[in-house]
Amino acid sequence: MPGRAEEIGDREGIAESLNGIGRGYLMKGDFESALQYLEKSRKISEETGNRRMIAYNLCSLAELYLEHGDVGAVEAICSEIGKTVPEIGSEEMEAWSLRIKGILHYKKGEKGKSKENLSESIYKYENMGRTGDMAKGIYWLAPVKGGEEGRKLMERSLEIFRKNGMKIWEKRVKDFMGGTGS
Repeated sequence: MPGRAEEIGDREGIAESLNGIGRGYLMKGDFESALQYLEKSRKISEETGNRRMIAYNLCSLAELYLEHGDVGAVEAICSEIGKTVPEIGSEEMEAWSLRIKGILHYKKGEKGKSKENLSESIYKYENMGRTGDMAKGIYWLAPVKGGEEGRKLMERSLEIFRKNGMKIWEKRVKDFMGGTGS
C-alpha cells in the first residue's frame, strides 16, 4: 500500500504499488485513472533509477495506449522499451515487449511482423510457464492468422483464460467471437 511504503521511505515500493493500481484501472477500462497512476509510478521509477520498474512502466503504458488506440504513442514508447528492456536482461520483459510490438504491428496492418513478434512472445512465455500471458499472445495472434486457424487459436486462448480464472480476458474472447465462446 503506498501509505505504508511512504512511512518507511520505500519509493521503489511506492512505484510498484502505483503501477499495480494503474494496471487495475487499465483492466477496468478507466483510461484516465490508469494513466495518472502509471505516470506517477514512471516518474518515481525514473527518479530512483530503477531500470526494471522503468521498463515495467513503459510496457504498462504501451498496453494502455494500445487499448486506447493511440498507435503513435505506442510507437514512441516502443522506442524507449527497445533501449530499456535489453539493459535489464529480463526474459519476462522481453516477452512482454515482443507482445506489445506484435500488437502494434497488427494494428498497423503489418501482419508478417506481427506474427513474428507474437509467436516469439508466446514461445518465451510458454518456456517460462506463464500460461496466462502466453494466452494473451495467442489471443492477438488469432486475428493475424485469420480463418479456421485463427478461430482455433482464439478457442485455445479461451480455454487457457478459463483454466487461469482470467474472467476479463475470457469476456474479451467471447465478445470477439460474437458471444459464442464455446
